Amino acid sequence: MKTVQTSVCKRCGEPTGPRELVVRNSLADPLQVSECGHCGAIVDIGGHLW
Repeated sequence: MKTVQTSVCKRCGEPTGPRELVVRNSLADPLQVSECGHCGAIVDIGGHLW
C-alpha cells in the first residue's frame, strides 16, 4: 500500500496533500506555484533553478 505524504498549511492548519493542493501554472511556464486548497496560501514555489 502506498502512503500519501501530507503536510499542514502554516496559515490555516489544514492538511495539504495531493487532493487539497492547487497548482496554478501554465504548461509553457516552468514556474509552479502550489497553493493550499483551503485558504489559498502559497505552500511551495518551484520549477526554476534559482
